[in-house]
Amino acid sequence: MNTSWYLQNFKLASGSILGVPNPRDYTLAFAPNGQLTIRADCNNGTGSYSAGDGKISIKVLEMTNATCNPSSLWQQYL
Repeated sequence: MNTSWYLQNFKLASGSILGVPNPRDYTLAFAPNGQLTIRADCNNGTGSYSAGDGKISIKVLEMTNATCNPSSLWQQYL
């Protein structure tokens, strides 16, 4: 079974919460075989992950580097 996560908000260093206007633009999709696909607004990537003991370790293997809209949160997300 594949599982997808959508970014809902960021907690800033100040403690305030920054909402994400379009959560489906910032996703992680976890495949059962340990592969990962990433969407960071106008950029996409692939990677791998491992999970255990309540932790997830992610390794990004490839990522596009397009210039998104100035209001994009792609750099903060990555």
